[in-house]
Amino acid sequence: MKNLNLTVENSAKNTEIVLAYFLQKKIYKDVSLIVGDGYGRFPDIRSTDDTLGIEVVQAEFPEDFVSNIIWKKYEKFKGNARKIKTYIKTKLKSFETTLFINKNKVEAWHVKMAGQTTYYSRNIFEKAICKKLEKLNDGNYASINGEVNLALVSVFREKPDKVIKDIQHKYAEVRDLYNQTFKKIFVLFPDSIFEIDGENITKYELSNEELNALEKDFKAIIKNSGR
Repeated sequence: MKNLNLTVENSAKNTEIVLAYFLQKKIYKDVSLIVGDGYGRFPDIRSTDDTLGIEVVQAEFPEDFVSNIIWKKYEKFKGNARKIKTYIKTKLKSFETTLFINKNKVEAWHVKMAGQTTYYSRNIFEKAICKKLEKLNDGNYASINGEVNLALVSVFREKPDKVIKDIQHKYAEVRDLYNQTFKKIFVLFPDSIFEIDGENITKYELSNEELNALEKDFKAIIKNSGR
């Protein structure tokens, strides 16, 4: 874990750890990060000096995976491919699914369904964004004395370059409805992170070397955290 300053608390979820890992590698290189919301007391990712907070929300399409079942098993099995495959074979035989492994070793299930419209995808992101905007305006992240950002996890989308414009457009539509807004929005895809800052979009590619390093570093992070 060379040049990685990451602290993982017991309340941290695996997807939050992966996101924080790459945010520090690509964007917050000189910032010490803590992963874990303290069971509701903090944003999901924050700096050690509380000047930066990043709230994480799952923004997936329901046709991509059996959300309530798969995500719970993903957390329980800590991404153990063998255990998850066994579970799918024994418990989810009625679903027509194709198992594939993303480049960053996150297990994903793509349910074979027809493509959805842009309007539909915007509704998915609007729901996720508004949920967190409401929490922000209710004072849920008052522990942060600086920049508060939002991160969307959408690891099952195969064409992120098309989806990212929908997210930018939808956020521009809804943010004027709230007194407080997130400064930036990050979106984690299987092999990239996007940063939306107003009208600007920056894409951070995750190289094969970085994706391969994740598997080794992830194990070390979990071990060091005592989880």
